[in-house]
Amino acid sequence: MPAVALRMEQDGNGTFDAASLFTLSADNVIAETVKPAEDGSGIIVRMYEDHNARTAVTLTWHTEMKRIVECDLMENEIGEAAEQIADYTFTIKPFEIKTFKICE
Repeated sequence: MPAVALRMEQDGNGTFDAASLFTLSADNVIAETVKPAEDGSGIIVRMYEDHNARTAVTLTWHTEMKRIVECDLMENEIGEAAEQIADYTFTIKPFEIKTFKICE
């Protein structure tokens, strides 16, 4: 069973409501890391392809993303930023690692 990131909110009755933080459209792409960006400017999502297949993937965030941009492993921005979107589609090569910075 794959790991699922959850956003938990406590209601007035002391119970929690959970929702997925994001989804990836391809089963062969594994989200490995979700953490705050080192510079505090957003959330880092790092993933990799694990079936030796070039794949088109859509990352769907739980709320509209103000900005998403591809980064290198040191979190330096290397791609064109997309703004004000809920879904982001990209291509990942066989066994490639991808890192994105997401700002809500």
